Amino acid sequence: MAELELSLGHGGAARDMIEAVSNRLLRSGAALSLVEALLLSGDPAPGRVDLDLLAAYAAQAQDSQSLGLLARARALLAPSRELAEPLFLEALRHQTEQVQPFERARTALAYGESLRRAQRPTEARVQLRDALAAFEGLNARLWAERARAELEATGVTARKRDPSTLDTLTPQELRIAKRVSVGASNRAVVGQLFISPKTVEYHLRKVFLKLGVSSRVELANMPLQRAAVGAASFERLD
Repeated sequence: MAELELSLGHGGAARDMIEAVSNRLLRSGAALSLVEALLLSGDPAPGRVDLDLLAAYAAQAQDSQSLGLLARARALLAPSRELAEPLFLEALRHQTEQVQPFERARTALAYGESLRRAQRPTEARVQLRDALAAFEGLNARLWAERARAELEATGVTARKRDPSTLDTLTPQELRIAKRVSVGASNRAVVGQLFISPKTVEYHLRKVFLKLGVSSRVELANMPLQRAAVGAASFERLD
């Protein structure tokens, strides 16, 4: 329930729910969420959060998930943006898009918020666009709305992504988009589909325009693998 309140931007409600938990071990597991809740609610004393158990677990486990969460918590608690920035970057290094897309998106959102408040809108947009694309790809709609609001606060319009736009892709565009979304280069697509490089570039530009994306990262977060190529289509490969 506290996580739901956080996704809605209700820091005070999330804080009260977490602080009502009496079990210290459970509280330590929610330490990062409590940090976010306190900051979101404008609480003047986020330093009262105990990160010791989280830090001890991360030191023992040495896995990317716990190390990434700890780095984000420390970034949020850092006394200055100058000290916070390398910690946000450390968290992003641990939280890869393939293994931890949701936590990485939350880190990108927090980092983007910090950059926007530091009057660095251009850099903030990079993080906020990545966060928005990931949340939309994961169908985390409430988190996507938070990221969209932050992105629009930098002075750009963030259009809502409509999954139904996948239906506007031709079979050939969908074939190319699916391969590119999982990391294939244009050259690899040429070899797989036996088409020319110019054909790949042409169709990929149309895919980007139709889906409203501007990068391969955003394309990777679209639910392309669940989209089916029309079985009745006999479109020429070129």
